Amino acid sequence: MPPLDVCIEVVAALPDDLRGELAGFEVRPLQGGTSLRGRVEDSAALWGVLHRLHRARLQLRSVVSVAARNITDAR
Repeated sequence: MPPLDVCIEVVAALPDDLRGELAGFEVRPLQGGTSLRGRVEDSAALWGVLHRLHRARLQLRSVVSVAARNITDAR
C-alpha cells in the first residue's frame, strides 16, 4: 500500500505537546477546531495517529484522504 496523504480535523485546539508528536503534519487552526494535513506510511500509521488524538481526548470532525499536492493548490 502506498503512503496516504490525509487531512484530519478535530474539534479543539491541538495541545502543544501533541504538536511535537505530530511533527510531520501541517497544523492549521480552524474556527472551533484544528486541521492536520500530512502523509502517513500506511493504514497502521494512520490508526496510530488517530489513537494518539483519541488518547488526548480530541473529538474527530473528519478524516479524509487527499490528493498529494500542496495545501495552497486546493484554493
